[in-house]
Amino acid sequence: MSDRVNGKKKSICALHHNALLASALAFACTVATASTGVGLDHATRQLEIAVERDLVRGAVVGVYDSGSVSYEGVGKTTRGSSTPPTKDTLFEIGSITKVFTALLVQTLVDGEELNWDSTLQESLPMFDFANEEVKEITLRELAIHASGLPRMPTNMQPGDLLDPYADYSVEQLVTFLEDFDPEALDKSQVYSNLGFGLLGAIAAFGVDYSDLMSSNVFDPLEMTNSHTSHSPKTRQNLATGFSRGATMPNWNFVAMAGAGCILSSAEDLMKFAIRNLESLETPIDESLRNLREAQIASNQGLGWALLQTDDGKPVYWHGGATGGYVSFLAISPEESKGWVILATSTESALITDLGMSFFRAPQETDAVDLSPYVGVFELAPELYITFFERDSQLFGQASGQPEFPLTHSEDRNFGFELGGISIIFGEPDNGQAQDLEWTQGGQTIPAKRVDDSLGITHREAIELSEATLSQYPGKYELAENVFLTIIHRDGQLFAHATGQPVFPVFATEKDRFFYKVVDAEIHFERNESDSVTALVLHQNGEMRAPKVGE
Repeated sequence: MSDRVNGKKKSICALHHNALLASALAFACTVATASTGVGLDHATRQLEIAVERDLVRGAVVGVYDSGSVSYEGVGKTTRGSSTPPTKDTLFEIGSITKVFTALLVQTLVDGEELNWDSTLQESLPMFDFANEEVKEITLRELAIHASGLPRMPTNMQPGDLLDPYADYSVEQLVTFLEDFDPEALDKSQVYSNLGFGLLGAIAAFGVDYSDLMSSNVFDPLEMTNSHTSHSPKTRQNLATGFSRGATMPNWNFVAMAGAGCILSSAEDLMKFAIRNLESLETPIDESLRNLREAQIASNQGLGWALLQTDDGKPVYWHGGATGGYVSFLAISPEESKGWVILATSTESALITDLGMSFFRAPQETDAVDLSPYVGVFELAPELYITFFERDSQLFGQASGQPEFPLTHSEDRNFGFELGGISIIFGEPDNGQAQDLEWTQGGQTIPAKRVDDSLGITHREAIELSEATLSQYPGKYELAENVFLTIIHRDGQLFAHATGQPVFPVFATEKDRFFYKVVDAEIHFERNESDSVTALVLHQNGEMRAPKVGE
């Protein structure tokens, strides 16, 4: 870890990149230290902890085991409700849609209407592809993320950053594909939302994607509570999206529907899981079996991703996420087991780790007294690392950065494997370690304990009026071609850095806001007329950004 993040562009990108890292890892500690024998009760308790920590508003977990299915809901369905979601509550399932899009194509392949090895040129003969390699991409390559297409189309510039797919049209998709002309097409496996958006468009070419999904997939599987778009009917039983204390708007899809448009319930997804575990002889069941064939070694099927249980049995799974929802679906055919988790949250790794703990026993660790290590240490001038305990786990958080979990190995040694960090605390003196050695990237940095007041500031959010919040939206220039866009929606302020996700920010007072995903603040500046004219981003220093547009 460097002692500072230098340069405006690097700093703001680090803020949002590291914020994602925080989201991905904030819950890993709880799962990693859980006892073995994970089941519905364990998953429910972990979700309750996540609700208590404001990482999840509401969730439903479903477990199927050899003929028996159970569901449990926690938290709240909507912001103002007091009841948890149920097995019938609708959630956006995000990228789990890709499994259903692949199944839709499989039904057409089995009906000899499509062929997995058909090329884009054969499937879309009216297109005028600029690149010879692009026109030879096959439907199979789209379904296994080996097409060479980028993760997202480069001509996607959403008018509403909180609903990024809503205005991406079929015409724009056609323009991108016809103009896409890379020097060489890399066919290595790279996850692509664009690939599955295109696959869904090809499957439904000339017809309505929603109608085709209903007739070929939902109806045969009796998934009566699954939908491909929001409507007044779906909103009657829809859990409200949520992210780190903020209510999040829904996502809508047009050309990219095949990548993430589906709304479903725990019960409907469990119906799908169970049909994958049965040996029925109907056309849709044959398509389900065909879909589970591995296409790349043992890690990727058509739509499904592949893993193994601790004892080597195959598990087919997929996760999903939208602006305010996270989902997990997995099946183990040899064990006749299936698992579903649906949550209003943006903590993807939280839900994924919890889902995988159903079939991969967490590693048990010995209990250790963490109190000697709690406190603040100085890694470099004005760079402090705060250590704190939560749920019997030690966490670290550096100035301007997200928190991360630490795993105890032996004696006074801790580590964070994903960050390549190892920490050795000194021998406690009067019950507290007074120093430590921080090793990362081959460099070891000694650090001394300092006063706790120099550590991460605890901030309490307050509510501001709609009239006040409406004064902040606009585009603020942090550096050349790097902007922080402030959005106001339904009593909540959001911040979006160029090329990064949207995050909610919360007021501590008028003109002062903070992120919950990272140690950073935004202070707005006003002119003599009381109009907001600039902002200052506080994260490992200060970056001033004048307002350059609405």
